[in-house]
Amino acid sequence: QNNAGFSLVELIVTILIMSILTAGGVVSVIAMHRADAEKEATKIANVLEKARMQVLSRSETTYVRLYADGKYIALVQGGVATVTKLDDKATVSYKTDDGVETTLTGSAEVEIHFSKSSGAFQKNGYLVEYIKVTADKDLYVCLVADTGRCYIDTTY
Repeated sequence: QNNAGFSLVELIVTILIMSILTAGGVVSVIAMHRADAEKEATKIANVLEKARMQVLSRSETTYVRLYADGKYIALVQGGVATVTKLDDKATVSYKTDDGVETTLTGSAEVEIHFSKSSGAFQKNGYLVEYIKVTADKDLYVCLVADTGRCYIDTTY
């Protein structure tokens, strides 16, 4: 007998393989978005650490500024800024020691200063407790005030 169609088993196996490939693609896209949030939080943490090291080793005034809708972070040293662009997909906000969380939009900006003697974060009218990067989820760049160090976490 000459049968030109597909058997039920062949059809089920084909649908199963297509389902597995689709699920793998969805997981990859989700992981890609998560990596974006991690990448941006890492950029911010790296700039903060570099600024801290510069403050401890040089005599010039050095600080970090986040600005322009949260899309740029600048390491300002002796009046010269080294600017790093953040991903447009990410939203950046920060929380100060008075408990207020502010999203960087429009012309809003935040400056983070360091103590020359210890490298600790220095109060400049306010003290930033964390910087939140939001993409597909929230990641926090947590600032440790006494040491000037920071770390990335999923919670604060």
